[in-house]
Parts: sequence; C-alpha cells; structure tokens
Amino acid sequence: MPSVSTNKPSTSKARTNEDNSKWMETFLDKDGSPSATTKQMIIGGVSGWVTGFLAMKIGKVAATAIGGGIILLQVANHQGYININWSRLQRDMNQVAAKVTEGDQKKKDWTAKLEKKFDKLADKAEDMANRLESRSKRWYEKLIGRESRDLHIFITSFAVGTLVGIVTGA
Repeated sequence: MPSVSTNKPSTSKARTNEDNSKWMETFLDKDGSPSATTKQMIIGGVSGWVTGFLAMKIGKVAATAIGGGIILLQVANHQGYININWSRLQRDMNQVAAKVTEGDQKKKDWTAKLEKKFDKLADKAEDMANRLESRSKRWYEKLIGRESRDLHIFITSFAVGTLVGIVTGA
C-alpha cells in the first residue's frame, strides 16, 4: 500500500507570519489604513443597523397610532357617536357604480393618452435615475477609495446590519 505524505503542521499555532500578513491584507492596505473591503463592510453594516433600528421604532409608533385610532372608532361607534345613514350610503354607491359603467366606454380614449404620458414620465425617470446612479456611484467610489465592483460585500453587510438593527430596536 503506498504511503501518503501529509504536510500538516504539528501544532495549531504553526501559522506563519506570511499567512497572517496575507489574512490582514484583506482588511488593511499596505500602509495600514482600512482597505476598500473593510470600508464597504463598515459602511454597509452601520447603515443597515440604522435602517433596521429606525424601522422598528417607527413601525411601533405607526402600529400604535393606527391600532389606537381603530379602537377609538369602535368605541365611538359602540357609544352611539357614529351613526351611518345606510339608505344614503346605498344611493351614493349606486351612483358611483353607474359612473363606473359609463366611464368604461370613455376609458379607451383616455387610457391611450395616459399611456403616452406615463411612457414619457418613465423615460424621464429612467434618465434621472441613471444620472443619479452615476453620481452616487462616483461618491461611493470616492468614499471607499476604489471602483466598486465588489458591491456584494456592501449589500451583505447592509443586510446583516439591518437584521441586527431590527433585533436591537425591538
């Protein structure tokens, strides 16, 4: 049976200085400043945390306000402060239904005009988004110090930061 040679270090502390320096190069540039990857991780994580934290705080306030409003309306209805004139409501609903059926015939005329306007607005919005994207990309590249081809690092750290923000904001 042939013998297989293994070049395993005898201890777990056998990591050489060269291995350590290669590992550190992923996080620091040669002059010791944070690399673009580190900057992306920090910016993504912090902005994600802020987003998650604020979403939880604002969400709680909004849920409390909406829920409280619904409860107040139910209490007011139960106490008799709110009266619904059902015959008037039915009459108004019938008028709206008649207008809707009448509007179906006119719909074909104005939908073509509306479609053209929306197409023009969509083109303008796309042009504006492209201009803003290039401007923000330049800003982001200037911030991290290089071209941002590795955006997945930022997105991943943003997602993790958002989850941490949601947990800490709860």
